[in-house]
Amino acid sequence: MDNNEHMSPCTGTADESLYSCLHRASRELQVLDIMSQDVVTVSSADSIQHAARIMSQNHLWCLPVVDREVFQGVLTQEAILREIARSDPSPSVVTVAERMQRDVQRIAPDVSVCDASWFMEETQVKWLAVLAGERLVGVVTQSDVTRALISPLRLVEVGAIMRADVVAVDAGTRLSDAARIMVNENLSCLVVIHGGKPAGILTPTDMIENAVAATRDSRELLVVDAMSYPIVSIPPSECLVTASRIMDRKRVRRLVVMEGEHVCGIITQTDILRALQEALLQEEIGSADGPEPS
Repeated sequence: MDNNEHMSPCTGTADESLYSCLHRASRELQVLDIMSQDVVTVSSADSIQHAARIMSQNHLWCLPVVDREVFQGVLTQEAILREIARSDPSPSVVTVAERMQRDVQRIAPDVSVCDASWFMEETQVKWLAVLAGERLVGVVTQSDVTRALISPLRLVEVGAIMRADVVAVDAGTRLSDAARIMVNENLSCLVVIHGGKPAGILTPTDMIENAVAATRDSRELLVVDAMSYPIVSIPPSECLVTASRIMDRKRVRRLVVMEGEHVCGIITQTDILRALQEALLQEEIGSADGPEPS
């Protein structure tokens, strides 16, 4: 859904700063204005393999678990990734109930988007269940919040906030070994190298689509069998608004930052949202201090 259509226009005075205008609008905008209401769910009795196929078919990175209209928890990509890294038992016999996360952060639909943004940062989550009582009425993601609040980041370059500590693996690495690297080092992606050059990127989504959702044994798969290619990249001199739009258009949550054939770093939706929050915080601090005396 295009959440920009829900944004209230900025109609402040001529001397009102862009960040002040954004802050005011973000306080008026509520979670219910940007949340997704058509939510794909699974039941706790479903198998992990079945859930992985639903996740893959719908291009999701987590699935709410609902039994008889009551929200029970969430099944994440990380949980499925751990199944790929294991040798036994088969994901076809392990149930969602055995691997789902029951202690899930949730939010009310009338909370402001700005407060939802800070809540995501404080709790280190990228997805929130929106509940009315015990009933799931929608979900709001980091992407939803970022799209709603992105305007002031036109002046910030990708290189200013990218993560330079990129972990790479060879294309011939076993997929199960790559999964263990991701789990052990708490990584959201790996850059894939072939012939000494960056050739692709490997994410939990790639692993799920090619290991759990397929019928092949994951122990027979190599990174080259699952990686996404060509690399979706952006130069470090590009602005964050462009980076966010590329992520939306390509349906990805991260970009490889490159100058020519050289990998400089990785930028994620989390990085962009954090930059926005810092900008808003600086504006609040400036407003609290007031103008300096002349």
